[in-house]
Amino acid sequence: MCNEKIDFNEKEYKLICGNSLEKLKELPDESIDCCVTSPPYFQLRDYGMEEQIGIEKTPELYIDNLVKVFNEVKRVLKKEGTLWVNIGDSYCNSNGFERSSNEFERKSRKGAPANDRKVSDLTKCGLKVKDRIGIPWMLAFALRNEGWYLRQDIIWCLSSGEYLYVKSQKGVMPMMIKDLVRLNPKTIQLWNGNKWVNVVSWQKNNFVGEKIEIILRSGERINCTDGHRWVLENGEEKIASELKIGDILKSCNLPDENYPAPGYLTLDTMWLIGLYLAEGSHSHNCIQISLNSDENKWIDKIKNIINYYGGSVTYTINGNCLNIRIYSRIFDSILKTYIGGKKAINKHLNNSCWKLSNNFLKELVNGYLDGDGYFDKNNNRYRIGFTRNYYLERDLRILASRLNASLTVKPVFSKCNGKSFPSFKGEWKWECSEHFNNKNRNEIIKIQKSKSRNFYDIEVDSEDHLFSLASGVLTHNCKPNPMP
Repeated sequence: MCNEKIDFNEKEYKLICGNSLEKLKELPDESIDCCVTSPPYFQLRDYGMEEQIGIEKTPELYIDNLVKVFNEVKRVLKKEGTLWVNIGDSYCNSNGFERSSNEFERKSRKGAPANDRKVSDLTKCGLKVKDRIGIPWMLAFALRNEGWYLRQDIIWCLSSGEYLYVKSQKGVMPMMIKDLVRLNPKTIQLWNGNKWVNVVSWQKNNFVGEKIEIILRSGERINCTDGHRWVLENGEEKIASELKIGDILKSCNLPDENYPAPGYLTLDTMWLIGLYLAEGSHSHNCIQISLNSDENKWIDKIKNIINYYGGSVTYTINGNCLNIRIYSRIFDSILKTYIGGKKAINKHLNNSCWKLSNNFLKELVNGYLDGDGYFDKNNNRYRIGFTRNYYLERDLRILASRLNASLTVKPVFSKCNGKSFPSFKGEWKWECSEHFNNKNRNEIIKIQKSKSRNFYDIEVDSEDHLFSLASGVLTHNCKPNPMP
């Protein structure tokens, strides 16, 4: 234990180390403005200290010890003071109390694994196997009984790797959360299914509880925390830990801003850009498109497009392969405006695409499907498959939401010449069948642990508290506007 004075920017601060309950008793009444703390979680680890908090035999004893500490905090806080508590929960299983995330191995006081306790020890606490203990609620209600005012719970949010559909000073575009939060939130709007709503704030949180990955029938994977709220298609709200297989998340169509198209752009040009996205590559000043020989019907159409911009087109047919080569500086510049990346593994739509109307985006998709899709006439769908390109997967989901189409894309491994390669396979439908056996693409088919590391709270200024992911799936305002 030590009492040490530290000088930060010529201001004097005092660092007090020791047993929190004892040291708090040394502080005068109403002398502290704010207390922020993260007490040891219940049955997580042994710190090797006498009378430590966290290794109590029952949740009730754990809560009692926390209440004793927070009663002293209440005494030293000023009347307008606030207390912020970061506290996690645990599950009860047949091996003992288990922390949600299992990030650390739990030890008993003598070093033996904590899961040596028997089921009979747990039932004495009134818990059942698989019960969630409810530590945060137990503490909140216990403190309220001691005279505290329970004002707000702050719920953890989405993974930093999730994409949102954003309206910024540069226009509309998908943006990954970890990139989005570098901007001023006052310059950002999010789509809530009906209108653009202002972002109030966002904040990174070092979440330590259960991290969840939700897998939808569409193949979309969404990473969030167990406390993040979702809205179901039937209007019901659930936190992620309450979701179950078969629940259907609410979704919306992303808006068509109907920007005026540049004068140089035609619908046929967008079709060729889509064809390049599916089957094209770029080498120096040559644009190459590889097709099957029976797709030679596209040659004249491609020539007409390139003639419009000035340039030349050559092609060769070798067995089943049709190789088309395009030379045009103007079209090359247009292509680079709307398509990023040069290889199948990294080609994607640039943000310029999202400033186009749905009429132009539909022709882009038609070109892509002509190149990469196989039309299954009996089921009125296009079967698609491409190398494991996560950028393209994201873009196709955005296009489907913009164009009110149905998309399923799932990660698979494809075999070629005896080798296995990571890829995506799925289907695109312009119109969804009303057949009774047709399943909603936003139905949850699997829930598993997430490997995501960083999460953000996001607060939007709207009455329904909703905002859209880049795929059109709606999620709830996870950082409610706190009461003053």
